[in-house]
Amino acid sequence: MIAFALLLTLAADDLNPEKAAKIQKDRDKAMADVAKKYGNKKSSELSQDERREMIRDQRDAESAVLDKHGVDAKDFARYEAKMNLQDRAATKAERERLDKKEQEDKKAKEQQSGPKEIVIQRGFSDSNPVTLEENQGQEGAPVVEKGLPPEAQQDQQEAAGMGTGSSGGETKSGKGRK
Repeated sequence: MIAFALLLTLAADDLNPEKAAKIQKDRDKAMADVAKKYGNKKSSELSQDERREMIRDQRDAESAVLDKHGVDAKDFARYEAKMNLQDRAATKAERERLDKKEQEDKKAKEQQSGPKEIVIQRGFSDSNPVTLEENQGQEGAPVVEKGLPPEAQQDQQEAAGMGTGSSGGETKSGKGRK
């Protein structure tokens, strides 16, 4: 029993601002992954079952992060609660350093992979391109047609020609039969 208490004390003493910053960064990343899994919705937008499942996933993610760093949740919470101003400032500075290092690594990785080739496609395919305002007038302005296009006028005339027969619904006076 005494050995166990001594082991817990050693684990709590092992915590420092740098380790706390790493744990916080990993925990924030894990929580962001869980939130992304649920569509970054507020808890009020989720059903009770989804909310319950999300809380369970968050708890599992946090315990996985703490296990990865070999820290007990209670010890870490106690350490964070007892941090003085210098420790908090050191943790914040370490966190900013870790974020900056991650961004630099990401940029270096992108530069190593080389510039990405940008493919420009005009239209739906190269054999059938889409052109805008192809029919332009004399001065470069697009032609504006008023009314219906010629095809639509022909369709209307044909439809009107078919409906001129005596269908029995109207008389010459324009009133229907009773």
